[in-house]
Amino acid sequence: MGTALEGIRRTARGRRDAKFAGLLHHIYAVERLQAAYLALKRDAAAGVDGQTWQSYGRQLQSNLLDLSDRLARGGYRPATCEESVHRQDRRE
Repeated sequence: MGTALEGIRRTARGRRDAKFAGLLHHIYAVERLQAAYLALKRDAAAGVDGQTWQSYGRQLQSNLLDLSDRLARGGYRPATCEESVHRQDRRE
């Protein structure tokens, strides 16, 4: 899994003028998303969407497949902090 990113890193360091196109598929690979999830602090505060590490992990595979699909088709739109504040106001 790390070899593709290592190659990109080597190219970027060795050839400062290199142009990169089509790298998004490296980001939304389910294996890479899972590695990123597992690297997060398990006791970190919930995100702006209220999601915790534990709650996201309850259905990890389906959540990662959904996220990967949304990233691939350009349908992923993270909530802004302002949207989060409005959601919190409505809950109170």
